[in-house]
Amino acid sequence: MIMKTKISTGENIAERVAKYIEKGLDKNKVYKELYYGYRPMKDEDMKEFTKFSEKAIGQPTIRHLIIAPEKRIEEKEFHYLVMKAMNEWRKRTRNYGVRYVWGLHYNTKHPHAHIEMVSPYSEELIMERTDMRKFNEILEEIFKEKMKAKKGVIEELWKELQDAEKYEVKDA
Repeated sequence: MIMKTKISTGENIAERVAKYIEKGLDKNKVYKELYYGYRPMKDEDMKEFTKFSEKAIGQPTIRHLIIAPEKRIEEKEFHYLVMKAMNEWRKRTRNYGVRYVWGLHYNTKHPHAHIEMVSPYSEELIMERTDMRKFNEILEEIFKEKMKAKKGVIEELWKELQDAEKYEVKDA
């Protein structure tokens, strides 16, 4: 199991990263849509999500996480495990003010889940070492897989984080 995360800021950052995640859903067999918390995201959810991020003091800020299990997991199980992990994270941290969208990407050699979190209070998005350790413990518990650091996979996930941050939204 590998988890990478990054804080990103900037104009339209929430929408840009959400659209990047959405773009990568095309290779999925089952879950071809973004999820807003625990349900499929609707157009009005996207508007609400981006407005919520723009309420931030200063410039909009997001936390972007990528979770990549080492073993290949079937889509339905992966979907369930991500929902279970996020529910457990929310319960343990009592961080109910954070909103998030997420999706599975089966469009690369290593299937992974993107999770984008927003809050008008950027301090809610800060994850220090102890926070990261707790999140990793939840992932290990839920996915029944230890955290590892596989160089090629880490580089691939880091590139995904950077590409998402730079993604340009095309007007429809």
